[in-house]
Amino acid sequence: MQPRYFGEPWPSGICEEGVRVPVPVGEMCWWCEETITEDACGSFMLGPTGMDPMHRECALRSTLGGIGHLEDHHFWCVIMGDPDGGRTKRYSALEVWAWVNAHGIPA
Repeated sequence: MQPRYFGEPWPSGICEEGVRVPVPVGEMCWWCEETITEDACGSFMLGPTGMDPMHRECALRSTLGGIGHLEDHHFWCVIMGDPDGGRTKRYSALEVWAWVNAHGIPA
């Protein structure tokens, strides 16, 4: 089965090899547990109920860690135990997406 994605394509193997499907408006992103809106981009990942929708930013955050981890790993992860740096999962994911677009993927 080919991977499925929704929203405008972005530079990603899933968009190059996958099938674009309608945005699952009203469903919950299994990572951040916020509602998918009509302007969202993402894909379907193996989640708690099978192949569940996930924002593209949340997928990146789930791989790289939260924005707190990228900003100051020692403080946010070691001392505070909060890799999202005090932000919600969704807001942290949006900031990780912006951080990567500004700085590139960390080594």
